[in-house]
Amino acid sequence: MSDKIHGPRTTSSHDCDLELSGSSHQCWIDNISSSDAEVKCSGFLQESWPGDKGVLHLHDHEGEVACHITRISSSKISLRFDN
Repeated sequence: MSDKIHGPRTTSSHDCDLELSGSSHQCWIDNISSSDAEVKCSGFLQESWPGDKGVLHLHDHEGEVACHITRISSSKISLRFDN
């Protein structure tokens, strides 16, 4: 699995919710492209690992985006959008 950034990036501070392993986490988008995003989440994401599937809910858009974690660092989570 590649964790390279694809497509033009846009910085953002939009609020979102990330559902992982049955729990929801309040986050904000640090940057986003058409294929992936980096988000910062408040609180601890227990038992989350690269490869885990999730759902991203953007507060300023209707609907949801299926995704999976590509990388977790101390301050950001990298997500790849599923097609």
